[in-house]
Amino acid sequence: MNQGMPMWPMNPNMNPNMGGWQNSNNMNQRLNSLENQVNRLERQMRRLENRVNRIESTMISPRNYDSQSTGYGNSNDKYMM
Repeated sequence: MNQGMPMWPMNPNMNPNMGGWQNSNNMNQRLNSLENQVNRLERQMRRLENRVNRIESTMISPRNYDSQSTGYGNSNDKYMM
């Protein structure tokens, strides 16, 4: 998951204690890349949630279709509470 450079490399331009315009520019680029990554991950998560919902909707729910209501399955299941 750790892509790219570490947060505070030894590069003096990226060192938060050195300051300067260069540091601010690099941090803005880093922030933009992180925002893009978050957006990609959010889209990917929504696609996965949609896929899971589609799969779940095609499955038979155990609450509506179990051995107690149908009489199928292990005969002991019907009498278990």
